[in-house]
Amino acid sequence: GAALVQIPEGAPEAVTWLRGLFLAKLAMQMCKPAGRLSPEALEYCCRLLMQMVDSNGSLHLDRSSLSAAPRTLSLPFDLSRPSDDEWFSSADFKGMLLACTLDTIKMAANASVDCPAANEVLARARVAVDGIWGHTTRELAKVPETLRCRLEECSVALSTVSTASVSQRRPLLHSSKVKPPTVKTFNPKFENEFAKGRDYDPDRAKVEERQLKKELSREKRA
Repeated sequence: GAALVQIPEGAPEAVTWLRGLFLAKLAMQMCKPAGRLSPEALEYCCRLLMQMVDSNGSLHLDRSSLSAAPRTLSLPFDLSRPSDDEWFSSADFKGMLLACTLDTIKMAANASVDCPAANEVLARARVAVDGIWGHTTRELAKVPETLRCRLEECSVALSTVSTASVSQRRPLLHSSKVKPPTVKTFNPKFENEFAKGRDYDPDRAKVEERQLKKELSREKRA
């Protein structure tokens, strides 16, 4: 998480963003078994999407130059490329980077299912995903079908988790309007004419049984 935060907002080298995405995905996968979310990883993915939308960003993505079916990133191989490799400035690389980023955000959404504040946690991610293409018919038509499906799946996952989080909330109530629970009390019974040695058990059969046992024990001792 600390390494992702230290990546500058406008990192000029695309390989730097790729390394950060590798760390973000690794952090999400490590948190997945515990059902937790890495906020630094989610924030980094949002920053990466913003760089693609920004026309002056180092990762600005031209929709018309995207390939129909970008391959999956091979992080060990791709990270070993030199930083000045022309492949990092190609549309294919940016398309693969976008697909991997959307998958990571979707993973973060699924990890936030049980989070009461999922709507607020995923707010920036929803803005980033919804703003990547504008969600207009003309702009979505320029997006390859593979990326369009991933974009829609990611957007649906974010909306579903956020809506479920809000629907489970209950309005706040003032303490004066809530009926306090009744405290159980114990009222001991007092006998005004208490006599030592007398059995006050209401079950007379048990009283007689105890008296017979006492008499029997006295006879045995005698």
